[in-house]
Amino acid sequence: MNTYRATIIPILSALLIVVIALALLVFVVYKNIDAATQANLLKDFCFALILGAIIYLITHFAFKGQVAFILHEIRQPKEIELHALGPVSEAPEDILHAKRRIDIMQISLSNRFQIAESIKTVRADKNIAIRILLLDPTVNHSDVLDERIHLLQSTKAQLSTIQRHIMESFFEIQDALDYLYQEKNIQVDNVTIKFYRERACYVVYRYDNILKLGFPLSDRFVSHTPSLVFRNFQKNENAKSLFEYFERIWNDDSRSFDIGDIMSDEEYDKWREASGTS
Repeated sequence: MNTYRATIIPILSALLIVVIALALLVFVVYKNIDAATQANLLKDFCFALILGAIIYLITHFAFKGQVAFILHEIRQPKEIELHALGPVSEAPEDILHAKRRIDIMQISLSNRFQIAESIKTVRADKNIAIRILLLDPTVNHSDVLDERIHLLQSTKAQLSTIQRHIMESFFEIQDALDYLYQEKNIQVDNVTIKFYRERACYVVYRYDNILKLGFPLSDRFVSHTPSLVFRNFQKNENAKSLFEYFERIWNDDSRSFDIGDIMSDEEYDKWREASGTS
């Protein structure tokens, strides 16, 4: 019923506006013409209005039907969903619903604070293993960002800004974990953060048996690009192979590094001071 109203009310409103406009045109603008000509004009206008309404309805519902068909074909596999936005916007809420394992590759800069809070919450309530891969801020990734900088011409895309945001994301999570250990006496040994130095083919967000993949484009941030969601992804060979990309980087010491491997204690302290999170 709501869908019907949402369709028919705008159509009726548009028709009413057109009828009022035509009536004003016939009876006000052309009020001095003879009655026969006025009647013929009104008749022609009505025919044109009816024909236009019919054409609109046919094309409108034909278009809706075609879109519905395409979406049905895309969503046909029940274990796969297609979303208009990337996996990062729902990440804080998704983290709260995880029960056993969370794997993340590339935290969104826009909601890193909420993600840190969610991690703190689930670690306080559940014994969840969490692995996070962040881009190594100590490496000059200008080759990765050149195209984005060229297209966006934005300070958000500058290398120094990206590096600072990455370290702030790291410190936000570290502070959340330190709080659990110091204030709640909760061990956080099964929460690990590593850094990688290559351009990701896609962004990975894995919660238990759910796998979410984002596809960052050169002129868009990942939160505004399409994503795929796989339910029970371990039973889907294609999804499993996609997730293996994360596993290969994580388990390869030549491709992922701990914080102590990428910077000295002095450099760490400088980043901490510059981030303003100390």
